[in-house]
Amino acid sequence: MDLSNFYSTVFSLVVLLAVGFVGGKTKILGDGNLKGLSTLTLKIAQPFMIIGAMINVEFSTERLKKGLLVIAIGLAVHVVIAVIAHFSVFRYKNEDEKKVAEFAAIFANCGFVGFPIIESFLGAEGLFYAGFYIISFNIFIWSWGVVIFGRGRDDIKINAKTMLLNYGTVPSIIGIILFVTRLPIPVFLSNATSTLGALCTPLSMLVTGALIANTNLKEFFLNLKTYYICFIKLIIMPVVVALLSFVCHLDVFFISLFTVMSALPTASSTVMYAEMYDVSKKSAAVITGMCTLLSMATLPLIVKLLELIFY
Repeated sequence: MDLSNFYSTVFSLVVLLAVGFVGGKTKILGDGNLKGLSTLTLKIAQPFMIIGAMINVEFSTERLKKGLLVIAIGLAVHVVIAVIAHFSVFRYKNEDEKKVAEFAAIFANCGFVGFPIIESFLGAEGLFYAGFYIISFNIFIWSWGVVIFGRGRDDIKINAKTMLLNYGTVPSIIGIILFVTRLPIPVFLSNATSTLGALCTPLSMLVTGALIANTNLKEFFLNLKTYYICFIKLIIMPVVVALLSFVCHLDVFFISLFTVMSALPTASSTVMYAEMYDVSKKSAAVITGMCTLLSMATLPLIVKLLELIFY
């Protein structure tokens, strides 16, 4: 298997992260800019990215059945990961840091970073099924994610409407409808969708790089608890998912899909949720930044292991 596209994608992410770091240090990307860019990425670029991934694949009943199966397995994957994460953070004394660490260990950056990585490794077919996986991710993050941050607080409740209808699930549903009906889409709309979706990755990496620049570098590099959570997220989770997928006799393609999705760095949503609920925002930024940085080394390792074992 030719992994040149995959490695090229990973190295380009490193460059984007470095540019974001410089932007943060020079205050070109200040706190006000970061919040606006995060909102733009989450509410505009991500929906178009998801829709774009699902309309560029030829329809077949078999693909639709497999896509719906990906949603079900994706939910199961998140349940397994959530159990591991819950028991991995029991040593944390500070409750707010514990919440952030558990959340960070579960939820991966499967959209902003995951889509270009999956496309470089599994092609357009992988990108298509990643759109279905996003549905399970968003259902879980708007349900169990809220439960995590709501522990011990009366002001945080699960909202069933938000859990099922959000900036991840709605564009996924639109994408599925367009995929099934094969409605003709004008070229200018298709191009606009691709262009807006392409904003996701550079914006998210710039924001992450700026977040790293705005943290105390001593605390960032010398916090052992951060490395522990990164190890759980980047190594333990994908290994467990790969083994369970193999035991369940999944196709090699889907073993690769679920494993890579589990091996991605912590979701940038970790910082957004921490800020939204006012829970240990500094800890969220440190874990998200370090996990993203370390994933540039661990992702190629996981992919290489998949290649050696299954290909």
